Amino acid sequence: MNKQSLVDFKTTLCNNNLCQIRYLSFVTLKEQLQCPYYHDDSDKRRNPKLYKPIFIADNSNEMSDICNNIIEYMYHPLVYGQQQVQHNLLNRLENLIESKLKEFDQTNRFKYFYRKEVNIIEDATHEFKNLKILRLDLILNYICAFLNTQGGTLYIGISDNGLVKGIKLTRADIDGFQLELDNYLRQFDPIVLPSQIKVDYYPVYYEDYSPFPQLYVIEILIIRVGKELYFNHQAGINKHVKTQGDKRLYEIKLLLNMMFLDSQSKHIQTTSVVILQQMSQRVVTVKDYNDTLFQIGLENKIFYLQFKCPYYQEIFAINKEYFLANYLNGFQVEEPQNGFDIKVSLDVSQIDPKNKEHKERIIQISADISKFRRNFYASVYEQAFENIIQGKPSAPIMFKTRDNETIFIVSQKDSLSVFYEVNFTDKVDKTIGGIIIQELSESVRHVQNSPPIGKTTIKQEVLVNSFGDLTKYKIDPQSTIVTITLFQKQHFQTSFQKQATLLQGFRQYLHYHIHASKTYLHSRIVKRINQFARTLNQAKYEKDVLEEEKQGTVFKRDDTRTGSLIR
Repeated sequence: MNKQSLVDFKTTLCNNNLCQIRYLSFVTLKEQLQCPYYHDDSDKRRNPKLYKPIFIADNSNEMSDICNNIIEYMYHPLVYGQQQVQHNLLNRLENLIESKLKEFDQTNRFKYFYRKEVNIIEDATHEFKNLKILRLDLILNYICAFLNTQGGTLYIGISDNGLVKGIKLTRADIDGFQLELDNYLRQFDPIVLPSQIKVDYYPVYYEDYSPFPQLYVIEILIIRVGKELYFNHQAGINKHVKTQGDKRLYEIKLLLNMMFLDSQSKHIQTTSVVILQQMSQRVVTVKDYNDTLFQIGLENKIFYLQFKCPYYQEIFAINKEYFLANYLNGFQVEEPQNGFDIKVSLDVSQIDPKNKEHKERIIQISADISKFRRNFYASVYEQAFENIIQGKPSAPIMFKTRDNETIFIVSQKDSLSVFYEVNFTDKVDKTIGGIIIQELSESVRHVQNSPPIGKTTIKQEVLVNSFGDLTKYKIDPQSTIVTITLFQKQHFQTSFQKQATLLQGFRQYLHYHIHASKTYLHSRIVKRINQFARTLNQAKYEKDVLEEEKQGTVFKRDDTRTGSLIR
């Protein structure tokens, strides 16, 4: 058989009257291939003009076009029985399949396989949730969290340890979820734009690339736009934020990663853990509350942290000795770079992230670093507490943490008084802040051993006796002065770390409650407006009713929001 027969192979009906195959009731495939023509439709091959070459598999370097049906070529008389050719063909076919699968992976066709681990880890921009049913309330909270940080992707159908479990969805489930999600996102404050949310549904496959029926992984990409803080009114007045590597959402009353009332910054802690566990050179810059700035990095096995805050030199002149003596924990002070105020470093060349004991050391280092901001500010108060306990009260202290607000600390024999200058430029903030301070001063009466909290002015006697005329320090006469007094016997006889934490975070605490109150008022106004709009929509004008009665036709208004009239 010559090469020309490749073109005619099994595409022309056999007309040879002497062909024995025509008369045999059963023949093997090898016998059937002895005749180059077909005898019935089961033996007929496709038109050679439709053959599409996909690769060359002929061992003798002679080009052989292979059609889409690979079996046709393998059993062609030209190559049938040539084991080497078949072996080469199968190898080429395997390579082809592998390359095609890679292309599918790149186009996300085969992105998720059942019970296989994904090559993504949870961090500040990736969150896994393994849900049996779609919980819109939980999903909205996570969307709000990403919107309030740097954005990210929420994966529904992946467990916390990164295994693909999927979530069962019908077409009706997908359509219903998409409609509800779009509706609730419009109720965020501010409204979430369609361009900020992208939802994709990826089918889950078995290892053999067969699809798992109605099982999907949902990817919700959240894009942060601007610097506004988003509120999810479906979850009350709570704001949410997403933290690095932490799978929990924090309500802002308890969070205090955002308002920094907590002694630790979860973002800095988890970022430090990741850097030390991977032991890879990298630099991460984190902006903190009240214009404070962190830079964490690893360079040549030296782990370092740089810190910057307003009025650093003024505060450091007060707390330098106490802070360096109590809170470095093995870190060395170096010359800061890139405009930072202080740099501390630690040699981690002896730390092996795979060693169990060293893992605990990594956690401890990260915990210490995460408290750096708290420790820096709280050192001022702790130093004053310690001096009172030792019987040598400190001289009056005055320092700024913000441009238009000053803190005054007055130590006495058995007490410590702290005066906060509170100066809100917004009239609403000032009004709500005054109400909150009044509530605080009244509520402490009902709490045993609670420190007295009050509101005063810059002419308060203790302030004048300690600092003289405060107007010479450019203190605004219209500023509100909030005073908190702690007594040694009741409040810091033995321990004072917790008290110092609360004192250094008081301004942030007040700031949060003012904004939470404004948000609550806003949500109430929106709710009342919606109720009024529905009521107005259902109303009928008296002149319309009279006109309808004259025409002898009675109408009633539909209950839908369109308010259309139906007969």
